[in-house]
Amino acid sequence: MPRFDHLYDAIVIGGGVLGCFATRSLSEYRLKVALLERERDLCGGITKANSAIIYAGYDNKPGTLKARMCVSGARDMQRLCTELSVPFRRCGSLMVAAGSRGEKTLARKYADGLENGVPDFPVHLGNGADIAAGDGGSGVDGITGGFGLLSGAEARRMEPALSEDVTAALYASSAGTLNPWALGLAAAENAAANGAKIFRGTAVTNIARVDDGYRVETTGGNVFFTKAIVNAAGIYSDKINELVAPAVFRIVPERADFIILDTRAGDFVKHIIFCESEIKGKDVSIVPTVDGNLLIGDSTVDADGDRDTQATSKIGLDEICKSAKEFLPGIPLDQKIRSFAGLRPNPFEIAETKGKETKGDGSCAFVTGRSIHDFLIGEAPGFPGFINFIGIKTPGLTCANEIGKYAAELVADRLGCKEKNPDFDPKRRADSQFIDLDPEVQADRIGADALFGRIVCRCRKITEREIRNAISGTTGATTVGGVKRRTGACMGRCQGGYCTQRIIEILSEELGVPVDEIILDQEDAWLVRDAESESRNDI
Repeated sequence: MPRFDHLYDAIVIGGGVLGCFATRSLSEYRLKVALLERERDLCGGITKANSAIIYAGYDNKPGTLKARMCVSGARDMQRLCTELSVPFRRCGSLMVAAGSRGEKTLARKYADGLENGVPDFPVHLGNGADIAAGDGGSGVDGITGGFGLLSGAEARRMEPALSEDVTAALYASSAGTLNPWALGLAAAENAAANGAKIFRGTAVTNIARVDDGYRVETTGGNVFFTKAIVNAAGIYSDKINELVAPAVFRIVPERADFIILDTRAGDFVKHIIFCESEIKGKDVSIVPTVDGNLLIGDSTVDADGDRDTQATSKIGLDEICKSAKEFLPGIPLDQKIRSFAGLRPNPFEIAETKGKETKGDGSCAFVTGRSIHDFLIGEAPGFPGFINFIGIKTPGLTCANEIGKYAAELVADRLGCKEKNPDFDPKRRADSQFIDLDPEVQADRIGADALFGRIVCRCRKITEREIRNAISGTTGATTVGGVKRRTGACMGRCQGGYCTQRIIEILSEELGVPVDEIILDQEDAWLVRDAESESRNDI
C-alpha cells in the first residue's frame, strides 16, 4: 500500500471563504475532514479583495442555482452572522439610474427579483423610521415595500447626496455588508472547533486516483489520502482540476481596483449605492462598510497572471472616481486613505486548445469558449467524489454558506454518510473588541492583564493583548495581513504607518521566528530584510 502521512474522508483545497464554509459544513457530518491552503494564512486571496456586499438576488438569471442560493443566502445572513459572531449590517441597497438605458435595466432586474423571490426586510434609516416590509404598510415619505422601483425624487429622499440627474432607483432592503474575511475566518475557526484539521502553507502539487479515493501530494513532502475532494481553489481551481481530471473549464483572472475613504466619510450614504451607468461597462458601487469606512469599486482591468494583486491601475481608479461623482457629486474623494486591487476568477468553457497538451501546469491556455454564468458545483465526470466549484464569482460571498452546505451534501451522499456529528456546535464565540467595552470592564481587564492597556493600533485602538490573541491557536494569524483581518489593526487612517513595526515584532515573538521571516501576506512579500538575509539571497 502506498505511504500516506494523513488519512481523511474529505479534503477541501483552498482556504478562501468558500473553502472555509465547505469545511465547516463537512464537519457537521461524522467525517474526518481537512482543509489545505497554499498560503500561510486563510482568506488572503480573492476573499480579502472583495466588495463586501451581500446581494439581494435580483442580478441573477431566474431559475439558476446562483439565483436560488443568492436569495436564500441574503435571507439567512443575519442568523448566520449571529451564529458566528460576525458583524453584519443589513443597510439595504439602491441601484440608481440616470437615463432610459439604466431605467430599462432596473425594470428588468426588478422583474427578475420578483421571480427569484427576493425578500424584503425593514431597514432602519437612522432617523427613527423604517422602510416597511412589502405588506402594504406605512413607509417613509410615501415609499412602501422592501423591494421595489422608486422615482428619482423618492431615491433622493432616502439618499439626499444623489445627483439631480438620477431618474429612477431599485430598492432592495435585504442587501447588506460585512467583512468577507471575518466571515471566512469565523467559519474556519468553527470548523476547527468541530474537529476539522487546517493545514496552511500546504500547496497541492499532484493528485492521483487510487483505490477508493485520491492520493494528494503537497509541498513539504506530505502525502494525504482522501475519499473525496472539494476543489475550492478559486483562481487556481482549473489547475487543481487538471491535476487529476480532463480540462473542461479555464479561469481567466480579472483585476479590480477599489478605493477606501476614511471613517469621516462613512455616513455620506446610508445604503449601498449601485450606479447603473448609461455607458456600458462603467458601473460602480459605493458601500458603507461595517467598520464605518466608505468603499468605492470596482474597475475591470485585465490581470497579468494569477498573482497580479499588488498594483492598482491609474486608469481603473480614475474610472471609478469619475463614475462615482456622476451619481454622487459631493462624494468626499479627498478622504481617500487607501486603494487596493484584487482578482476575480472569470470561468470559461474550454472550446479549443490549438493542439496544446492540457496539463495542470497551465500549458493549455484558454483560447475560445463560452463564459460560465451560473454556479456549476458537482463531480468531475468519471471521478467520483472529486467536487469542483466552477463559476463561483459574484455573489459568491452571499452564497458561501449555501455553497458549503451543497458541497457537503454531495460528499456525504457519495460516501454514504447520512449520520450527522452529534457534537457539532454551530456557534462561534468571540470577544467584543476592547474599545467597545464599558469603561468598568476595560479597567477590570487591564487590572488582570496589563497588555490590554497597551495600544498597538492607535487608529482603531487595538491592544497588544488582542494582537497576541489573534496569533494564538491553530487558526491564528501568521502574517501581518492575518493580524489585520482578525483585529482591524492597520485599517485606520494611517494604514499601518504607526503599528506595522510593532505587529511584526509581536508576530516574531509569538511564532518564534526572526523578524525577517515575517511577511505581509503572500510568500516573498517581505517587510524586513537585514544585511545577513540580503547576502543569503545573493548567493
